Amino acid sequence: MFGLTVVPPGQEVADYRDSGRELLGALRPWLHDMTNPSFVGPADTLDDRVKRVYEPAVYDTLQTVKERYDPHNRFRLNHNIPPRFAA
Repeated sequence: MFGLTVVPPGQEVADYRDSGRELLGALRPWLHDMTNPSFVGPADTLDDRVKRVYEPAVYDTLQTVKERYDPHNRFRLNHNIPPRFAA
């Protein structure tokens, strides 16, 4: 879920923050730990953050492909999936 709240002048930020927390709490049963690749930026290229974009089986397949075609991890300046074993 992606949201934006604009607090009108003269109103308390905390009031809006609390309503956002209430909404997320109500949605908790339908939320998961995965993320959208569009929300993973250059500063989020750590392995654990990139892993959250893919299902585990898909990530494993991508690592296998990376291992075969880019074992030296030359194409790493992106949402990097490192090869399973460095060459």
